[in-house]
Amino acid sequence: MRGPMRAGGAAQASAKRAQTRRGGRRVAVVDDDRSVRTALCRLLEALGFAVDSYDSGESFLAGLSGPVPHCLVLDLQMPGMTGIDLQHRLTALGVAVPVVVISGQDGAALHARCRAAGAAACLTKPLDAGALLRAIERAIEGRPSRG
Repeated sequence: MRGPMRAGGAAQASAKRAQTRRGGRRVAVVDDDRSVRTALCRLLEALGFAVDSYDSGESFLAGLSGPVPHCLVLDLQMPGMTGIDLQHRLTALGVAVPVVVISGQDGAALHARCRAAGAAACLTKPLDAGALLRAIERAIEGRPSRG
């Protein structure tokens, strides 16, 4: 799925107010798991971000004709192009976007690999909403994250 996820009625008004608090910052979520993608989009919208959703690295690249998001929340393990493959491709294209990698795996070696590819943070699923918010905000501000 490509494009922003939308809420209806009161939820949409609440999301719009929250978006104003975040200054209209746009986050793109790239995850092949539809349920994870949907949950992340809903959470990020509730936290005040404008959100675009993509089911693969390839679909994200295809949508790059528009404005680059302020941050990319990127699943590490996806069929086809992996999260690290997408990071390398963005670097090769000269696209500078802060990346927060999410993964079902954990470990120092994995975190080091993500950082070496340019990720601002690497978080382990299941995600803590507060940790995700801090990682995104730090990534957008250009500060290193502990995650």
